[in-house]
Amino acid sequence: MIRACRSGPRRRSLSWWRLILRFHAIRLLPLLVLAVALLQRPWPCKASAPEHAAASPPERALEASLDRSPAAFGTRITLTLHTRLPAGASVPTPPRISGLEGLTECSRRIEADRITLTFLVDQLDTWRTGPLRLDYEDADGTLRTLSAPPASVEVLSVLGGKPEEAQPRPIADIIPGRAAWMRTLPWAAAALAVAALGAGLVWWLRKRRCSDIAAEALPPPHVRALTDLQALTASGLYESGAVKAFYFRFSEVLRRYVEDIRSFPAAEMTTEEIARQPLSTLDRDLLPLLRQADLAKFAGHRPTPAAKEAALEAVRGYIHQTSPAPEAAP
Repeated sequence: MIRACRSGPRRRSLSWWRLILRFHAIRLLPLLVLAVALLQRPWPCKASAPEHAAASPPERALEASLDRSPAAFGTRITLTLHTRLPAGASVPTPPRISGLEGLTECSRRIEADRITLTFLVDQLDTWRTGPLRLDYEDADGTLRTLSAPPASVEVLSVLGGKPEEAQPRPIADIIPGRAAWMRTLPWAAAALAVAALGAGLVWWLRKRRCSDIAAEALPPPHVRALTDLQALTASGLYESGAVKAFYFRFSEVLRRYVEDIRSFPAAEMTTEEIARQPLSTLDRDLLPLLRQADLAKFAGHRPTPAAKEAALEAVRGYIHQTSPAPEAAP
């Protein structure tokens, strides 16, 4: 009985604490349920960020890229213009592109998001464009412009690693080929040879007659050369900036005149091949003029107006000194 009395108050104390804990647990149960529900719900900020980024319109831009670097002189190089336009914008046809002035364009292909252009590498040291600008029309028809920095590429010399030590070489002759059917058809070849001989004889007789008539009708070489120089001066090619075209025609007139009065085909020779011919002192004075024309034609050299006029006067003087003296009047 004593042991039962002692344990009675302890049991009542434990029951009292259990009632208190159950009461507080019942009050905290809704808060625990709400916390679990919030933890299981997706986080709204992380889910909406990509959607917001995808909904934003793309930034307009123009990017330029080249298909190679470096590039060899005389080859072709491809410039690609990648465009990113706002919704509803379009590039007019044909595209208006700035920064390509002075470059030799070979082809152009226009696609939805890019423009592909092919150029000839005809510049020394570095091939480069200017600052690139492309005009486009936005959705309401307003003309706007995209821009990109210049594109450039190093140009490899065709003279090798040490161009200052390179020496010009003559052009190799064409090696003729031999047709295989010629070995199997000797009789047909003989018949063709006889027919060709007869036709050639008739052609030679007619050509000789026509040549005599043409020689009487054509002006002398010095008159024709002076007339061509006068037409070249009046064309205004040099003044309009077409320096290469001017010196191509200048060199052609001079070489054709030398061929007409000398015994070698100067119009088909290089300047170094002409220099190896048996020339007189007067003829050798033309070599600096031909070399200056070669620099203008192939190396982008631009002689001054004074140098151009001096070259024209020198050629006129050479023509007057090598032309036949006028016949004295009876």
